[in-house]
Amino acid sequence: KAKANGLGVHYKMGANNFHLSWAKRSNTSFAGVETADTGSSIQSLAYSYDLSKNTSVGAMVTSIKSDRNQAILPFYQSNNAFGGNTPALAGETHKITSFALRQNF
Repeated sequence: KAKANGLGVHYKMGANNFHLSWAKRSNTSFAGVETADTGSSIQSLAYSYDLSKNTSVGAMVTSIKSDRNQAILPFYQSNNAFGGNTPALAGETHKITSFALRQNF
């Protein structure tokens, strides 16, 4: 078992969109015994600009930090554009920067 808390904020100002999210997971516990330094946290900051009603461009920066005795990957058991299914090391921090062009149909 582990508990988690998160917060997400979005602010739109004309064609500008600002997004901020944060989440923290507590240490893992099993049968009432907590394992120290097994938590993790994630922070994301994103910005997008609406070019039209259906098209926008944007960028996002995300950081995932594992505690000393925890290994968390950005993607669970999947190959992806951000480095594939590489093993994580305990206490490692993963950072992702992405750029997007979005078209709504």
